[in-house]
Formats: sequence, C-alpha cells, structure tokens
Amino acid sequence: MHLLCHELSHVLAGHLVGFRFERLAVGPLLLWRERGAWRLEWTRLALHPGVDGWARMEVRPVRHPRRAMALFVAGGPLGNFAAAGVALALQGALGHRVGQGGSPVASFLDAVLFLGVTIGLTNVVPFRIPGSTFATDGLALLRLARGERLGPPGFEPGTNRL
Repeated sequence: MHLLCHELSHVLAGHLVGFRFERLAVGPLLLWRERGAWRLEWTRLALHPGVDGWARMEVRPVRHPRRAMALFVAGGPLGNFAAAGVALALQGALGHRVGQGGSPVASFLDAVLFLGVTIGLTNVVPFRIPGSTFATDGLALLRLARGERLGPPGFEPGTNRL
C-alpha cells in the first residue's frame, strides 16, 4: 500500500509541475498509457534489482526545472508522510491511542502510521541502493541541491525521461 502511495505521489507531484506520465511500476505491476489506452502488465522479474517501484515521467520544459524536479522527487516521501498523517488523524477521530492496539482497525492504523513514517524517512536518507543504479529520493534531492544533474549524461528537460 505504501509503495503504491509513494509512486502515485511522485506521479501527482510530476503532473502538478507539468511533467507527463509515462510508466509506473509497483512490485510486479507495470502500468503505462499507449496510443490512448491504459495498459497493465504483470512482470515476473524485478525490473531493477533492489527497487520495488518507480515512476517515469516525461520531463517537459518548465520555468524552474530544478525546483520542478525537486518537487517531483520529494513527492514520493511526502506521500508516505501524508498517509501516516491520515492514519494518525483517523486514530484520533476514532478515539484510538497510537500503539495501544485494542482492535484490528487500531492495529492497522498503527501499521500504516509506522510504515509511512519509516518508509518516508528511509527515502529521504541519501544513499545508493546496493547492486542497482537507482538511488533514494534523498540522494536525488541532495544532488539537485548541489547543482548536479539527474539522469544520464546529457540529460536535458524535454529530451530524456526520468
């Protein structure tokens, strides 16, 4: 659930800054749009070792490309934190106390809260995933803050995909 939330939050953030959706992978599911129709495929093998999900957007020319890219990258962890916030608010509204359990609903909300914060924080820590070319969102944000480019050599908005 959090993986889907994370990747959809990247897509939403990308859409809000003017990027165009291309593909989304969550676990073994791959979603894309082709010739005006949505396609969904079940893949048996991991597309990228060490990575269970990703969102690919066409990076279109925008007024502030570095800011737009940072918002796109930050969208994933922000989605995890938002889901955790919703779980916390629901616990309060239902009169549950965090970590007290007591019912299946309270335990579920505890899990959503814990995983949302944990996954969100893990994703903002800058490191490269061992055995993969992919890095955490935190490393991408750090690279943007340092003025480095994201993507392959020669990457320019509108000419390559992220």
